[in-house]
This record gives sequence, C-alpha cells and structure tokens, in this order.
Amino acid sequence: MKNTTSELLSIRQASVLIGVNPETIRRWALNKTLKGIKVGSRGDWRFTKEEVLKLAKPNHDTHLGKKKEARKT
Repeated sequence: MKNTTSELLSIRQASVLIGVNPETIRRWALNKTLKGIKVGSRGDWRFTKEEVLKLAKPNHDTHLGKKKEARKT
C-alpha cells in the first residue's frame, strides 16, 4: 500500500464511496477485512480507493447487496 496521504481515504470517505455505515468500515479495518493504515498521532485509519472498492464487489464475503430474508416462525 502506498503511503501518500493524498491518495488515501478516511473512514467517512470510504463509507460514502461504497454506501455503508462508517462503523462498518472501522470494524472491517479492525478485523483486517479491509487493508488500511493508521496515520497521525490519533491513529486515524486511511484506505486506498482500490481496497475499499474490492469490498463492494458481489463476490466478496461482506454481505453487501444481500437482502435479509424474513425470519420464518
């Protein structure tokens, strides 16, 4: 992963790009589903656009685009 911050997306930018909640991006980063780096003294996450878009593909196991089925009782 390149280290130039101008090419990197924040958690919020990544979430808007693929239409998920920012907490989802944070969770994926923490469990290493999404490759990212921590920058600055606060340890803010940054991601490449390519890595974020990989998660939006239908064949990735993130459950994006899958509709929840109603529970049968």
